[in-house]
Amino acid sequence: MQQMSPRSVIVRVMRTEVFPMSVEPVASPREASPQRWRRPLGLAECLFWQLDRALCGNFIAYVELTGLVVEEDLARGLAALIEAHPILRARIVEDAVVGRPCFEEVDAASPTLTRVAAEPEVLLHHWLREADLSIDESRAPLFRAHWASDGERTWVGLTFHHAIGDGESAARLLSEWIRFLDEGVGPRPTLPPPPQESFYRPEAFGAPDKAAHLATVVADVRARLQGLAPGNVVPGLCERMTLTRELGHREFGLLPEQTEALAQACRRHGVTVHGALGAAYLGALHAEFLAPGQSVVLSLASPVNLRNARRGRVEADDVAVRVSGVVSRIRVSDPDELWQLADTVTRDIRQQAEVGNAHLLHELVYAQTPPSLARESGLALLEGMRRFPWNSVLTNTGRMRILEHGRKLTVRRLGFLGAPTPSQALVMSISTCGGLQTHTVYDRQNLPPDRANSLLRRFEERLLGAIDSRDVRAT
Repeated sequence: MQQMSPRSVIVRVMRTEVFPMSVEPVASPREASPQRWRRPLGLAECLFWQLDRALCGNFIAYVELTGLVVEEDLARGLAALIEAHPILRARIVEDAVVGRPCFEEVDAASPTLTRVAAEPEVLLHHWLREADLSIDESRAPLFRAHWASDGERTWVGLTFHHAIGDGESAARLLSEWIRFLDEGVGPRPTLPPPPQESFYRPEAFGAPDKAAHLATVVADVRARLQGLAPGNVVPGLCERMTLTRELGHREFGLLPEQTEALAQACRRHGVTVHGALGAAYLGALHAEFLAPGQSVVLSLASPVNLRNARRGRVEADDVAVRVSGVVSRIRVSDPDELWQLADTVTRDIRQQAEVGNAHLLHELVYAQTPPSLARESGLALLEGMRRFPWNSVLTNTGRMRILEHGRKLTVRRLGFLGAPTPSQALVMSISTCGGLQTHTVYDRQNLPPDRANSLLRRFEERLLGAIDSRDVRAT
């Protein structure tokens, strides 16, 4: 097995050039409509919007390509995306009658396409800066675009307002952009996206109505908590509550053959790759912060795609946020028992998804703090999240459907970045397109860089230790 050391990063001054987009007209795929669409934000979309008003919550997706592209084609591809997808022509406006913000279709302005120096450390500094740079929600589109090229490789990326972007929607838009660059083929037009709660079906979980399902979920959560210590009180972790943050970052990657070997090992042990990732992280957290042999309950948040609801899958041809999550509370005594811990994490997430916990998590949050237009509501949500036991988030997009080998371009890596809230030590964003890759963003105020690097080294060592060298040779 080839051992890979994490890539160290030296942050240098970013060099950027800004090119206002001047594009050739793109034929509209839309049918003529006398009315522009407008609808309230769904619960999860509203949650992200409220949080964003208190603390910038941008979501970043980028792809590294082998091949050369030119600025004019990039600009035309972006124009085609905006023309095809109504969510990219929407701004966010407050509606006092509805009591929630609303998406409202407008004439979308051409986004600014920023060119960044094609050096990995400069690109990283740019992405981290993007995480804290607010997006003006009063105008469309609610995203920014970026690119870099050294002649052989090209990086293209998008920064989304979190009310419209998650891992799946971002990967889809990147894939459509890449296909346009590679083949000149524009994306198929979509309908305005329905609000997220339309994806929630009580009958999919054996309940006659929402109230009955909520009672089932609450009973399940209480049963899980019985007999568990409060837990998640980790000395040195998330001890401050502040709306300012100093972002740190660590990146880790596996070769494609190592990634396949990890997947094979997981299959042999009957666990998911996410279960192994969660176990490696929880074991590292215990080893880094707690005494050997100490039995403690640790928590881990895992976003879940609402499109894959149990017996309630909805085929929706739209680009929009469709994510909620589960919080696993796992007792850890022996952090070195990776496969046993991975089995526990795997079963817990599966069981919660089966019951439907993931689909009501944001609604339970809103039971404490209902949707509101007041900026203070975002602050109340952040304060309320401190009482929920998730200080670590692993968001695993897996192997997304994206054009990997085109006529002129080849996808080398697909990466995602998200930043933590004040109650979170870190957010680890994971993808396995072109080999498993993690981008971990943490707040230096809540997790000092030396502890962060030590914690994440332990995670990486555990993950590498799970790979059988025989599997690597066989792939």
